[in-house]
Amino acid sequence: NILDFSRVTSDEWVFVSGEEEKVFYKLYDMPNNIIDYTNISQGLATSADKVYIMPLIEKSEKTSKVESKELNKTFLIENNILKPLLKGNEIKRYEYPINKNVVGRRTERYVVYSYRVEDTYE
Repeated sequence: NILDFSRVTSDEWVFVSGEEEKVFYKLYDMPNNIIDYTNISQGLATSADKVYIMPLIEKSEKTSKVESKELNKTFLIENNILKPLLKGNEIKRYEYPINKNVVGRRTERYVVYSYRVEDTYE
């Protein structure tokens, strides 16, 4: 890959290429950052992690078999209300998550999230 030297400055250097480079610089070149609009101090708060956060046992096209730590049982849940979950020290800047709960680039732990997010911005 060829490095675009016009991007090399005295600022922090980030080496990315291909599709990752396109996405990175599209975000990097934006005039504002999310921090300009909000103050994020806490991530997801379930108030009952043992109820809502579950390891994935098996996944099919429409449902997934998950294990409830709270009830010590397995359940089939619709995939559209399960979201992959990473927490705390599993998240590193500019790195793919790697730990006991992650296989490749995919987490094996999910949170039940039954809300529908609608894009209200035009």
